[in-house]
Amino acid sequence: MNAIIVEGRSVSKPPYFDGTNLTEWREPMKTFIQSVNFEVWLVIENGPKLPKKLINGEEVLKSVDEFNDEDMKNMELEAKAKTILYCALNPNDLGRISSCHTAKEMWEELDRRVTTSDANSTPPVTTSDANSTPPVSQQTPTSDLYNAPNPEFLEETSDDQRKRFLKHCVPIHKHALNGNWPAAKHILDIYRE
Repeated sequence: MNAIIVEGRSVSKPPYFDGTNLTEWREPMKTFIQSVNFEVWLVIENGPKLPKKLINGEEVLKSVDEFNDEDMKNMELEAKAKTILYCALNPNDLGRISSCHTAKEMWEELDRRVTTSDANSTPPVTTSDANSTPPVSQQTPTSDLYNAPNPEFLEETSDDQRKRFLKHCVPIHKHALNGNWPAAKHILDIYRE
């Protein structure tokens, strides 16, 4: 799936999380789940209603053969929530949440991943070298960052001219597809400098 230029979204498939855009993915995913069944979202937000019974004044989990219709419905909602999340995640993130037992734990683990990566990230070191290209975050408005190529890919290319070209290529293409020629021309003018 091409995550850079998307013409439309599916109402039958959950938004795909490619591992790089959790903050942008979270709200469309929440809305998708709510549109499927709002109760499924509540299971993710609040956790499942596990079927329990009282034995000697103590709550214990029911066995599957003791489930009534309401218990079955609650377990079905949990299964739907987990399935939707499984279908939306890339293989790496599936591995990260594989030990989670509930959809709520899965969602919280994804949140923890973002919180941890934000806490561990350090601001880029800037140099005063006149030939160096400023980081993408300094060149591109925040709303257009998802259109920029992966910075790690740019670092792997050895040719500085190629790096500059690739950094501008995707946004130019996006603006051209949308007919926003002044924005595309502006990027070309930056590239020529």
